[in-house]
Amino acid sequence: MTESNPGPQVAFALAANETQGMSLGKIVWGRFVRHKAAMISAIVLAVTIIIVLTSIGVGPIPGWWIWSPTAIDPTIVNNGHPTFTWNGIIPSFGEHPFGQDQIGRDVFARTMRGAQVSLLVMILMGIIATFVGVIIGAYSGFYRGRTDFVLQRGTEVVIAIPTIVVTAVIGRAFGASSNPAVFGIALGLLLWPGLTRLVRAEYLSLREREFVDAARVAGASDRAIMFRHILPNAMGVIIVNATLLMATATILEAALSFLGFGIHPPNVSLGQLINEYQTSFSTRPWLFWWPGFFIIVYALTINLIGDGLRDAFDPRQRRIPKTKELKQQAIAKTETEVAE
Repeated sequence: MTESNPGPQVAFALAANETQGMSLGKIVWGRFVRHKAAMISAIVLAVTIIIVLTSIGVGPIPGWWIWSPTAIDPTIVNNGHPTFTWNGIIPSFGEHPFGQDQIGRDVFARTMRGAQVSLLVMILMGIIATFVGVIIGAYSGFYRGRTDFVLQRGTEVVIAIPTIVVTAVIGRAFGASSNPAVFGIALGLLLWPGLTRLVRAEYLSLREREFVDAARVAGASDRAIMFRHILPNAMGVIIVNATLLMATATILEAALSFLGFGIHPPNVSLGQLINEYQTSFSTRPWLFWWPGFFIIVYALTINLIGDGLRDAFDPRQRRIPKTKELKQQAIAKTETEVAE
C-alpha cells in the first residue's frame, strides 16, 4: 500500500535530511536563495546602489556621468522634461534622463547625490541602532532583576524623547546639514528602543532553554552564553527588525528633510529634493517622481531582504518540500532500496 501524499513527519524528516552535513553558511545561503522576493529585492538593491555610487562618483573618485549635482547647463533641453526614452528594446538616456530643474541643473545627478546621502544615513543609523539595541536588550533579558529594571527605565526615557525635536537641535548644533553622518548617528542613538524590547523578550524566553543549561554546566561564561549561544537563536528577530529600522530611517530622513529638520543645502538628500521642488509640483512633476522612486526602492527592497534573511537565519524555520519533490525523493529512495 502506497501513499500519494507523504505525511508531515516524512516531510519534516526529508527537510532535515536536505541540510544534513552542510555548513551553516551553505544552509543559510540555500534558504535565502529559495526566497524569490528576497533574491529579486537583493538584485534590485545591489543594482541601484551600484548606479548610485558609480554614476557621479564618491568623494575624489569620479563617476561616469557627465554632469555633477551642482553643474548648470545653460541650455534647457527638451524644455526641462526627462530625455529618457524606451522603445521596448534599447533605452536611450539622452543628455538629462531625469530632466532639468528651473535653473538647468541635471536632476539625475542631484537624485544620485541625494540617494548617496540617504544611503549613508540609513547604513549608519542601522548599524548604531542595531548594536545598541542588541547589547541593551541582551543584558536586560538575560540578567533580569535590577539590571532589567534600570535598563528598561532608561529605554522608556529615550522612547519619550521626540525624535523631530532632538534631530533638529543636533542638526543645528553639530552641523548635520553639512555632515550627513552626524544626522545618521543621531537617528541611530534615538531609534534603538524598539529593537531592545524585542531582543529582551527573545532573551527572556531563550535563557530558559536546555542548551543554555548545558552551556552553564560546561562552564561557559555569561557573556559567552549571551552572544555565542543565545544570540544566534535570536538572529531572526534581530535581522528583521534591523532591516525594518533601516527602511524606517530612509523614510524618516526624507520626512525630516522635507520638513526642514534634516539635511539642508548645499547638501542634497531625497527628502530635501522633494522639499526644494515642492513649488513645482503642478508644472514639473518629474522633479518629485525620481526622489520618491528611490525612497520606495530603498524601503521596499530592504524590508523584503529582511524577510528572506529571517527565514534563512532562524534555526526554527524549516522548509517543507513540495509534494512533487517529496514524490521524487520517495521514488529515488525506493529505487535505491530495490537496487541494494
